[in-house]
Amino acid sequence: MHTAQTTMEIDTICQLANEALSNYDFGEGVTVEAVNGWEYDSGQTEVTCAVFLKFDDDEPEDDTHLAHFTVDFDNDKVSYACCSYNGDSLGTPFWNN
Repeated sequence: MHTAQTTMEIDTICQLANEALSNYDFGEGVTVEAVNGWEYDSGQTEVTCAVFLKFDDDEPEDDTHLAHFTVDFDNDKVSYACCSYNGDSLGTPFWNN
């Protein structure tokens, strides 16, 4: 996990992470069906959650696909957000330089 400085409380971190998730471009043909809560380690600046996806070419009875959405913070703001699925990046990662 990343260890950059942040002075934010976990509630604020989760709120900003939820906003990043809501605004993330997962790509054409991808729908977020469900999201688990944020996982984090105390003192760290990175949070991750499981996201369950459906793809346009899935059959209605197909299971969802498990991916992981990660948000990293630096200087009390989102510095990076991305989704990984089967070891690859999915959608358009966000960098705030």
